[in-house]
Amino acid sequence: MGDRPAVVLDRTYFYPTGGGQPNDLGAIDGVAVVDVLTRSEDHDIVHVLAGEIANNSVTCQIDWARRLDHMQHHTGQHILDAGLRRGGARQHG
Repeated sequence: MGDRPAVVLDRTYFYPTGGGQPNDLGAIDGVAVVDVLTRSEDHDIVHVLAGEIANNSVTCQIDWARRLDHMQHHTGQHILDAGLRRGGARQHG
């Protein structure tokens, strides 16, 4: 968060960094979301912003192309890992 403004929403579609996937990007009321993280002390999802937002009720937009790309890569890693584990368990000869 540092010098950047941040907001915790009562609910969110933004995925924070974790579980082997990077965070979502997008915008909240047209202001770029530059990071999304889970706050360790209370597990709230914190949206770090490129600038201030003025409203208490906001509209969020996720960069869907980025999320889909990360989801596909993450799933592919699981499939590859399972294939390698299964292949490594075979006995030859």
